[in-house]
Amino acid sequence: MQNQYSLNGNILSLSLSGKIGTGTNYDMIDELTYGYNGNQLKKVDDIDDDNYQDNGFSDNDSFGNNEYAYDANGNMIQDDNKDMDITEYNYLNLQQQITIK
Repeated sequence: MQNQYSLNGNILSLSLSGKIGTGTNYDMIDELTYGYNGNQLKKVDDIDDDNYQDNGFSDNDSFGNNEYAYDANGNMIQDDNKDMDITEYNYLNLQQQITIK
C-alpha cells in the first residue's frame, strides 16, 4: 500500500516497515487507514493482521468508528487506542493534563 493523502492534506493510509525482534530482519509492522469527520480524526485501523503490535500502532478494534473525541474548541479530549483522556487545556489550548487509564 502506498501512503495516501486527502485534498485537505489529511493522511488516509500509511504503511510502515520496521525491525522485528532483536535480529536484523525487517518486515511490515503497520498498514494503517484513517477515518475523519471533516478534519477531525475519528478512527485509525491497522488492516495488516500482523504479530508485531509491540513494534507499531496498537489498534483496539472494539471502539468502532469513534476512537477519538473532541471538545467544542476542536481539542482532542479522548484517544481510546492509547486509553488516554486529555482533561485540561490552558488558555493557549495547549495540553495541561493527560490521564492514562
